Amino acid sequence: LGRDPIIESPVTIPELVSAVRRREGLTANELGALLGVYKLTVRAWEAGRRLPRGRVLRRFCDLAARYRLLVPKQFG
Repeated sequence: LGRDPIIESPVTIPELVSAVRRREGLTANELGALLGVYKLTVRAWEAGRRLPRGRVLRRFCDLAARYRLLVPKQFG
């Protein structure tokens, strides 16, 4: 009780995107600006409709690591 499992142990990219945003209190627009994508792209990642790829995925993994979230090896 009182713990947010999505922040404690994100497993999928949508969970990880949401965890980074929620942990740091970022809006989709702010996270998008950090990664160089539009807020609608961030929302699509969170909904599982799209996934980050290439350089954006690498930037996202670096950002997640900065916030002390473990990125599953298959993603980064």
